[in-house]
Amino acid sequence: NQRTLVDFLRKEENLKKRKSHEEIFKTTDREETKFSDKNIEMLNAIKKSHIDLHKITSRKIQQVDNFKIVEKEMLRESDKVKVDIIKTITSLQAKESYEFFNKMFRYRFNKLKNILISKGLKNIINSSELKNIRHGEEHHLIVMVYEKRITKGGKGGLLIGEDEGGFVTIYVPLNGDLLQKFNRVLLDSVIGIRFRKMSGGMVLCEDIIFAGPSKARKRSIPNEQFKMVFVSDLHVGSKQFLKGYFKNFIKFVNGEIEKPWAKKLAREIKFIGIVGDLVDGVGVYPNQREELEVDVIYDQFDELYNYIKLINEEIEIIAIPGNHDPAGKFIPQPPIPNDFLGKLSDLPNFKMLGNPSLLSVEGVKVLLYHGQGLEDIASALSIGILEPTRMMVEEIRNLHLLPTWGYKSVIPSEYDPLLIEEIPDIYVSGHLHRIDARITTLGSSLLINSSTFQGITSWQIKMGIEPTPGIFPIVDLPSYDVYFIKCDDVTCELLNRYKQ
Repeated sequence: NQRTLVDFLRKEENLKKRKSHEEIFKTTDREETKFSDKNIEMLNAIKKSHIDLHKITSRKIQQVDNFKIVEKEMLRESDKVKVDIIKTITSLQAKESYEFFNKMFRYRFNKLKNILISKGLKNIINSSELKNIRHGEEHHLIVMVYEKRITKGGKGGLLIGEDEGGFVTIYVPLNGDLLQKFNRVLLDSVIGIRFRKMSGGMVLCEDIIFAGPSKARKRSIPNEQFKMVFVSDLHVGSKQFLKGYFKNFIKFVNGEIEKPWAKKLAREIKFIGIVGDLVDGVGVYPNQREELEVDVIYDQFDELYNYIKLINEEIEIIAIPGNHDPAGKFIPQPPIPNDFLGKLSDLPNFKMLGNPSLLSVEGVKVLLYHGQGLEDIASALSIGILEPTRMMVEEIRNLHLLPTWGYKSVIPSEYDPLLIEEIPDIYVSGHLHRIDARITTLGSSLLINSSTFQGITSWQIKMGIEPTPGIFPIVDLPSYDVYFIKCDDVTCELLNRYKQ
């Protein structure tokens, strides 16, 4: 295609001052491969040394060498809605250091161990003290799960756990509640084990205790009534980006859909969360260029700006990156740099944060995470990917967004940035392009997997994903009721109401 002189000059100017997005992803791919190989080497070294868990400290990290985090920062004053940043990643730097892997695993173990102790576990010992216990007395172990398998006969399960004293083999009878709990155990999660006796050097498990909340709690109640909207996976720049759907979405939130019910709902919308994959990116996967309508990353963000600028300025917009965005292919991700965002970064009601981020919206705690790894949890637990909130329940159960190490490239640090250290009132994810919502009894969190504004792609077909494009949730506060709206090329319709 012939490009205009203006396009050519602009491209030349961009090349002078910054790398193209495709070059960055190529560089990242090389670094990720190298980093992943190093990860495996380091993790093996860590596990051989029993993670040195006795060196764990309980101090709260405010800033470390390769992470900078923000806590308790007010975003901006607004007469309409007050948004505070509780925690987000502002920058990071990959360090190929055994020390940081060591500290990250030890930090996770220590934090979750303290939470399990607070649940009232009695007679807690470590694996090195097993030889001294009396049979018949109730004891507890707290371990990080190193291995999980079924016995040859299929009647029992084996867990190999690790703690400050070393490794311990745990036999779990696969019946009743223990069968269900065993099936939910994820590698590298931290769990409690209740037992009374041992046999053949193995602990005989009577109960498995997860770190996550085991009962309902009171959710935060804001002082005023307002509504929040969540979307994700826009994929602007893709040939499958559904422009008409997104235009009608913007008309809806602006109160321009000429239906009484739509105008009434839109009148109270004061917050929009965009949970990653704002653009489709360039060079994200092999032969992606064939599926792009806009093949220059800066042009993709310019197109996104032309949509976002139309949204009512009274509505606060918070966005985080996803795996298609130019924020790195590791987890966690820092914010997309302003160099890519361009004019988006100048909008007064738009703010880009890191992935994940924990916010307070008028006192309601909202956790935003794009969702890298949801498909891996589904695979590990054989639960399918068509109901994403089922995997999100397991994240809450384990108080971790990606419990099992090795599925995705994770940047190590002195603390574990993917720990869920505060139970959110609302946890929103995306990535799987399917709308889904549920209330979990584990802490009463409202779990939402927001949908997409992209049609089906070759990658989705390969993964078995069945997208639900154009559907988005509106959360009504303080009731926590959820309205599901579908916008298409023609208009928007109310599909359902999920009443609390």
